[in-house]
Amino acid sequence: MSQNKLGLITHCDVNYLSRALALIHSLRENGESSPIHVLCHDSLSLEKLNELRLVGVYGISRSIIFESFSELVDAEETRTSLEFYYLFSPYLLKYLEQLGYEQLVYLDSDLYFFGSLESTLVPVQNFDVGIVPHRFDDIDAHLNMYGIYNVGLVYFKRNSLALETLEWWAKSCLQSTKLEVTEKAFGDQKYLDYFKLMKASVYVFNSHGHNTAPWNNRSAELLKAGDIGIRGEKLYYYHFSGLRIYRRFATLGFTSYRKKPNKIMKRNVYKRYIKDVVYWENVIGNPNRVDFRKIGLREILNAIRYRDVLFI
Repeated sequence: MSQNKLGLITHCDVNYLSRALALIHSLRENGESSPIHVLCHDSLSLEKLNELRLVGVYGISRSIIFESFSELVDAEETRTSLEFYYLFSPYLLKYLEQLGYEQLVYLDSDLYFFGSLESTLVPVQNFDVGIVPHRFDDIDAHLNMYGIYNVGLVYFKRNSLALETLEWWAKSCLQSTKLEVTEKAFGDQKYLDYFKLMKASVYVFNSHGHNTAPWNNRSAELLKAGDIGIRGEKLYYYHFSGLRIYRRFATLGFTSYRKKPNKIMKRNVYKRYIKDVVYWENVIGNPNRVDFRKIGLREILNAIRYRDVLFI
């Protein structure tokens, strides 16, 4: 897409920088040339990103966001680190709007594209806002209490109706991003359930190939065109939530949803992504390929039970 039209933004700390770099690599490999902005939550991730001098990739410090949105400064004192990260989601889109882009796209740093972003966004062109549902299986329908939609990818046009919705989302997140389920809120994502009640037209990305994740699918297939398929539909991007990479193996995140990933999912989706993440870990000299969280015996046993382990 034209670089004057589309702006992309994500955020990470040094522990997720390699995943953000893998996301960027997947976008470029699939033909996306638009500017990509990365909010770095610590000085080390910003330093490492800037050292790479990637074309069309712009590192941002928190201070830059604070200068534009001073209301965020005081909010940090009343939230956990994760709750504070969630607060940034709408404000990053507001930052893109200030830069003058006509289309604004927020991406979680643990997404990875298997198709072009341009073709992904074709259906939303005639709408003001685009959101993607979790698409929980019927057995997991109770998880909708955390939000029908996921903040993996969120799209806004730069027009009055879309920006009105974005402003409401930002003010709502400023009020609360607590990880406690209430009728109207959970983190930054349950607010998306209310977008359809506003004046802006909202497109819902219902294809199984959008924001595929452990919570909505365990099986992949190979399509005739050589693409990876999810329930017969082309996989455009995958959300690697819950993935934990260690030195010699990884746990993939399916255990929490009592799902067993099939061989094609593990070989053609996860192995490809992990290889890219490990590559970027080596490029930036980051030791965090060894997951900084400990893994317990019960977690190991559950991962074995659900075939949720991949050796690397």
